[in-house]
Amino acid sequence: LHLLDKLKKFKPDGIVSVEIKRPKDKRTIQQNRYIWEIIGQIDSAINGYDRDIMSVYLDVIQRAKIKVDYVQTIEPVKPSLERLYRFVEEVERRVTEKGESVVYRCYPGTSQFSKEDMGNFIESLIKIAYDNGVDVHHYEDVLRAK
Repeated sequence: LHLLDKLKKFKPDGIVSVEIKRPKDKRTIQQNRYIWEIIGQIDSAINGYDRDIMSVYLDVIQRAKIKVDYVQTIEPVKPSLERLYRFVEEVERRVTEKGESVVYRCYPGTSQFSKEDMGNFIESLIKIAYDNGVDVHHYEDVLRAK
């Protein structure tokens, strides 16, 4: 009923988006810590002192084939997108009959992944680690725990 009260505050002719879903299973705090620790180790192996952890994170997402969202909107909306997604990057600017807009590629945070996506992410992370000479054998059991 609380949400219905909120909906009544919108204009009658306005568009409202409502999403109802079951909560996802959350991985453990230890799994999350290990994920970011491994990403940091991969970053060190690839970039040395020139740290670029986010590029490693994005590489894992791309290799795991995690769905990213593309959003076309006006530029002032970018800070709102950055609160919803782990990383937001500009893809291109467009001029339409309604004015100028920007297309953003929006990468989700791991907390937004489905179980399948999380499994793919972890397997890609482990493969990338080994491909770059980072031994993650002692992390694998915790990361792969269901």
